[in-house]
This record gives sequence, structure tokens and C-alpha cells, in this order.
Amino acid sequence: MGKCKKNKKDHKMVEIYQNLWYKQISYQKKKGLISNGLTIPFLIGTYELCGCNLVGQQNPIKFLFDEIIKSEIGVCAVLQKCPHINQFVIGIESTEFCERFFKKEICVTNAKDKKKLIITLNASELGSDFMKIVDVLNVLYIEDIELGKYSWNNADKLWQEFNEKDIKIILSAKESKI
Repeated sequence: MGKCKKNKKDHKMVEIYQNLWYKQISYQKKKGLISNGLTIPFLIGTYELCGCNLVGQQNPIKFLFDEIIKSEIGVCAVLQKCPHINQFVIGIESTEFCERFFKKEICVTNAKDKKKLIITLNASELGSDFMKIVDVLNVLYIEDIELGKYSWNNADKLWQEFNEKDIKIILSAKESKI
């Protein structure tokens, strides 16, 4: 597999990695492994495990959000603070659900003015400006991401490397037809 580096001219990702974030969230939600979503470090680690060098990018969190916003999938990504683990997670909801229930939340649209990313009220501590939100998330997560600690251990309240179970789930989701 090739590296997943953006071409400076067209900023497109290698096709094999497109929508990997969506496949992971959909697969794990469908299997009942998650209820709200996946943490940002977990999603970035997913790309790393699958051969895409996001950590080598200047701003892997912004890169992830750009991929979400540019996606052509008919869903909205929802950034919220998960009450179970007290971490920020990205989930997915239908566009119709988001338009109906997320009227007061911060909304990031794509070039076609379609809602692609909702920042819920319980994540409002991140700020109200998209780049400010990215900056705050970088402060929270970039050190652990750079150390390869992508998986939140809620019992010990710390970030750790993927375990064998994480790796198996990630690779299964990547190969799934979701």
C-alpha cells in the first residue's frame, strides 16, 4: 500500500483510503461495538494502521476533518463529547436527522453547501470557529497521536497503542462492504 500523502496540487487522497473514517464508524456501530462514535485518535490510528501516513501530515486532525467534509457519503459526521468516556468522538447520523435535530449546533458544510460535520452543544467547549476547534483538538490529542497511542483505555483513563482486538476490528471494518 502506498502512503496517503496529499498531493499539493489536488489535495486528493489515495482512493483506497477514502471514507475509511466512515467505514470504521459504520462497522463498529452496526456490530454494537460503539454507541456514539470513535475518538479522533482512534480514527487517525485507523488510517495509520491501514498504511496511510496521517501522522506524517502537518495537521492530521485537520486532514481527517477535511476528508469528512469532502466526502460524498449521504451522512453527517457528528462531533460530540461522549459521556461514557469523557472524550470527543465522531459519530454519524443521516442528513435528515441532523437537519431536524441539530439546528442550534455549529455546522460545517462542503463546497456544495451540504452539511457534513456537526459540532454538538456538548462539544461547545471546543469553540465556535472550525479552525479554533481543530487547534483545541490538536492540543488535546496530538502528543498521544504522535506517540502511536490511539486507543482510549477507559478503565485506566489513558491513551495506549492499539491492542490485538482493536487491530482485528479495524482490519475487518476496512474489508467490509459497508
